[in-house]
Amino acid sequence: MAQIEELCSRYMGMGDESGGIGSDDTKRIENFLQLMVEAQINGNTLKADEYFDSAKQIDFSIAKKHFESSYREEMNSARIETMREY
Repeated sequence: MAQIEELCSRYMGMGDESGGIGSDDTKRIENFLQLMVEAQINGNTLKADEYFDSAKQIDFSIAKKHFESSYREEMNSARIETMREY
């Protein structure tokens, strides 16, 4: 029964001011977004997209919010650089 309550709390936002996502999930999202940027810097657009998809699978709205606020400009620059190389 405690496991069910924990899952409800974690994924439905009960008792968690972050809307139900735990700090471990936020760290995993941040990690995937950082990997995404690194993959794009290395010219691997497909892998970058996979990392972004992985972040969105954890929590779509949080991943999108973090991307828009912290990673968008860096990704755009890395994509432009990748296009220049090819």
